[in-house]
Amino acid sequence: MSKIIEQAQAITIKLAHLRLQALRWGDATKPPLLAIHGWLDNAASFSELAPLLSDYHVIAVDMPGHGHSDHLPAGQRYHFLDAVEIVIEILDQLGWQQAILLGHSLGGAIASVVAASFAERVSHLIMIDSIGPLSEESVNAPGRLREAVNAFLVAEKMERKTYSDFASMLNLRGKINHVPEKLIQPLVERAIKKTDEGFRWRFDPSLSLPSLSYFTEDQVLAFLAAIKVPTLLLEASSGILTDNQLLKTRKLTIDGLQIETLPGPHHLHLTAAQELANLIREFLNA
Repeated sequence: MSKIIEQAQAITIKLAHLRLQALRWGDATKPPLLAIHGWLDNAASFSELAPLLSDYHVIAVDMPGHGHSDHLPAGQRYHFLDAVEIVIEILDQLGWQQAILLGHSLGGAIASVVAASFAERVSHLIMIDSIGPLSEESVNAPGRLREAVNAFLVAEKMERKTYSDFASMLNLRGKINHVPEKLIQPLVERAIKKTDEGFRWRFDPSLSLPSLSYFTEDQVLAFLAAIKVPTLLLEASSGILTDNQLLKTRKLTIDGLQIETLPGPHHLHLTAAQELANLIREFLNA
């Protein structure tokens, strides 16, 4: 196990129908900060950043189907809006009436919608290389639905891939995410399990299925316009937000949005943790 993860306390968060696993850093008397990871990542995504935020009580959760948390029952899908409800339930179970939300990628999209619809539960919003959920033109909805249903029916018959060793899985994730292996190792360790046949990813295969539908861009802009809490966007120079006119409009939609761009890939919180920690502390103390 990574020495950085050994610094964290493993905790269980019991929801009404799921048991989620999480990592805790810091003193419970300090301001609460909930960290929400990206798609197919887990709580260890924050293994570099969280220990640097010592002025805060940081809890990074494995969202359903990820890491060590429960999967949904067989035959059920993962819906974006269900994740919003999950976040509110997590806050309730932790006894946090209000918290700082820190989200990377999909986690940032989830956090943005929570902040828009449940402003009283969020003191500050911090998004890492993320600004709102995916959108799609409404004309594509019929084809989207057909594709998603067919993919679900095929996926139920597919077998999971098995790897012969941990090193190959670590190398694969490092290359996909453009992150040095030593930095992404805690995330990968938490993302795999050993079986009699070899090593497999822990995440629920249903997470890889296409969504049944997306918001329209007008809906996304309505959510972003509704965000009234102090908001920080930490943008990666080689991430997913650059050179996109649609996202430029999104940035102008959030009132008072603070944007900081740092050199690095999409997983900026792993490759530039100290720089992010400094910017986050400045933002929260402003």
